[in-house]
Amino acid sequence: MSNARVSRPPETQADCDTNAPRLDLSFLENTLGFPARMLQLRLFRSFYANFQDLGVHAGAYTTLLIIEANPGVRLSSVSEALMVQRPNMTRLINALVKDGQVRKRAAKDDKRALELFLTPKGKALVETLKNGVLALEAQTLSVLSPTETQELLRLIHKVSMHLQASEAREGE
Repeated sequence: MSNARVSRPPETQADCDTNAPRLDLSFLENTLGFPARMLQLRLFRSFYANFQDLGVHAGAYTTLLIIEANPGVRLSSVSEALMVQRPNMTRLINALVKDGQVRKRAAKDDKRALELFLTPKGKALVETLKNGVLALEAQTLSVLSPTETQELLRLIHKVSMHLQASEAREGE
């Protein structure tokens, strides 16, 4: 994706100045959000370091995976699934189209709705990324046993589903 802007996650204090005094983060480190955010930033940094030559960012990769698994998916469905505002998703899809990764067409039942498909170029990129991401993930999770990895994923999904259900109840 040569034309799309690849942004990098912000650096943490520990990454900026090794001579700086250590901050007391003990309260933050014992909350859910802070360690989750730090993990996300480190995962993004690792993704960018490994795939910057391909010119694709993590959000584009996730979007391409959804389109691959759901040919003809509507832009609005991808936007909703990834919790991305529609104008932002539209910009991303337009960049993927411009780069030849994605093809869009008007839905037969609603000409205002866009259906998305990977192009052959997009399919090749997804396969390259999938293989690389699986290897990177195995390296990242090598500190955990297979049982611990499954438990970690199970717990993350459990908390996420709980939050999703809470949001749905609040929206009623």
